[in-house]
Amino acid sequence: LEAESIRDAMLAVSGRLDGRLFGPTSNPFRLSEDAQKRLFSGPLDGEGRRSIYTKVTIMEPPRFLATFNQPAPKIPTGRRDITTTPAQSLTLLNDPFVTSQAAYWATQLIQRPDNSLESRLQHMFSKAMSRDATSEELSRWADAARDFAASESIDVASQMTSVSLWQTMAHAMFNTKEFLYI
Repeated sequence: LEAESIRDAMLAVSGRLDGRLFGPTSNPFRLSEDAQKRLFSGPLDGEGRRSIYTKVTIMEPPRFLATFNQPAPKIPTGRRDITTTPAQSLTLLNDPFVTSQAAYWATQLIQRPDNSLESRLQHMFSKAMSRDATSEELSRWADAARDFAASESIDVASQMTSVSLWQTMAHAMFNTKEFLYI
């Protein structure tokens, strides 16, 4: 997927996407502002707005989008580069936007009345991949959830309500190739 589609997909799957059309742009999240260059920081998730509403400046493009080959605003670009780089993988693992969307999705997931690990995972697959998980996939993801729970010392009774566990699972799902590629 293109940079904007990856970001928008994370917003949509997490339940944070604001579907309003039109309206003002939002400043991208920045670690530091520079009023002289008119570089101001916006909210981490851009208030849930689609990427098309993110303000792009020549001085400093949005870092998340630039990492995934958003064209540089300084020059006309006829075709986007298509790359797979270590920086992209590290961004998916460490970027505050990605972890915040995983956390937001986790809070949505624990509010669901799922009665089993498998039913929760099936819902996640449906939401993130737009398809049902196979029995083999459910088994592997359930094993992964149990392993994550064990590593975080989350007992079986608390697994379905653990924000930490479901944030880890959501973060893992955001990092699957199926989520990122068409």
